[in-house]
This record gives sequence, structure tokens and C-alpha cells, in this order.
Amino acid sequence: KMEKSNEKLRCILQYYYDKGKNTAQACEKICAVYGEGTLSKSAARKWFARFRSDNFDVKDKSHRG
Repeated sequence: KMEKSNEKLRCILQYYYDKGKNTAQACEKICAVYGEGTLSKSAARKWFARFRSDNFDVKDKSHRG
């Protein structure tokens, strides 16, 4: 099974966004490679909305607690 991280998945999402794919297409392609349920369509929609707002920061935020 391939290693995946949240940041890696976000970079892949950005790639599909840049190619003009929609969220369903991006989610389907990612899940085909990394396994069903790897990425939800709602998470993909959230990230595509960020990209449309010119927010391309895919890094994990550090949580202080």
C-alpha cells in the first residue's frame, strides 16, 4: 500500500485543480490509487474552494495546545 499524507493529498488535489478537473474527478482518481475512502468529496470541495480563493497553502497547520 502506498504511503500518503494529508499534505501529499492536498498537493495532488492542487494538481488536478490546475488541470481543470472537478472535485468528483479528482476524488475518484485519488481513491483509485490510494484506496476507497482516502479522500471524501466534501474535503476535496473544501480544498478546491480554497484554491479558487487563491489560497494554495497545502501545509499542515501546527496546533498548539
